[in-house]
Amino acid sequence: MTEPSKSVEKREGKPTKAVRGRSQRNHDLETKTVTWLQMNVGDCSQLNATLVFESDGSGVFSCSTWTNHTVFGDTWHSTFAVYDVNKVRLFTLGEWDSPSMNVGNTPGIAWSNQFKFPAAQFEAIDNVTQYYSC
Repeated sequence: MTEPSKSVEKREGKPTKAVRGRSQRNHDLETKTVTWLQMNVGDCSQLNATLVFESDGSGVFSCSTWTNHTVFGDTWHSTFAVYDVNKVRLFTLGEWDSPSMNVGNTPGIAWSNQFKFPAAQFEAIDNVTQYYSC
């Protein structure tokens, strides 16, 4: 038996400021990192989400997700809108989906997603809004 199809509108998180740093992978690269401590929707939670942009146009998103109740397994869905200091959208990332989650996964299933973005826009990155559902 499969779960019935349902349309779920994504929630919009608050814009989160990017923090400049140095790459752990390559010290010649600069980074901009955005973090979210915990987000919740329905029976699902996302913890310690981190989005890292590197000045060469590469990046990685990582987090842990879990559910407090499911019959069929839940999936966390994330999409990100990246903005400059003037709130002009530069680009979007995602939709990225967590592995299927079942009750008892607390403190969560750790997962990540590598990505590419236009390296020429690295300097303009100022903040990111996460849109999410489960």
